[in-house]
Amino acid sequence: MIDRSKIWTGSLNELALTNQPKKKAGFYDTTLRDGEQAVGVVFEPEQKLEIAKLVDSLGVGRIEAGFPRVSEEDREAIRAISKAGLNAEIWGFARAMIPDVEAVADLYLKYCIIEALISDQKLSALGVSRETVLERIRNAVKLGAESGIHVAYFDVDSTRADLDFFETV
Repeated sequence: MIDRSKIWTGSLNELALTNQPKKKAGFYDTTLRDGEQAVGVVFEPEQKLEIAKLVDSLGVGRIEAGFPRVSEEDREAIRAISKAGLNAEIWGFARAMIPDVEAVADLYLKYCIIEALISDQKLSALGVSRETVLERIRNAVKLGAESGIHVAYFDVDSTRADLDFFETV
């Protein structure tokens, strides 16, 4: 708890906080997937489980355990983490593609991040049309929901996307 008598922040903050309910910040850790994308970083399944336990012990509420389509080792690590009895929500990662979502569902995960590229620059580089990516997003999110998974969707490269297409997505 911050001792506000020792920090001057001006009267507006005090006024804004008066009679307001206490808010709680939540943390979402992506070390096990995103952190492993650094050059030369590869975690063994046992290391991923150990890291997940340490992150959980810090009170982090959500742990992105990995991307099951990457490898059998990643699937093994995600499986072990999801069975470890941690307090945090264990999230899987998927691109907006049916096989990716199926891989998350096969691990009986309750939570999944689904991503898709939406800028014309990225779509062009992949040779994918806007219509195709919209269909992929719809199908992937629908499959996740129908599989009982809480889905969080996010756009990749949205700051360069056409605003109208961004709103459509």
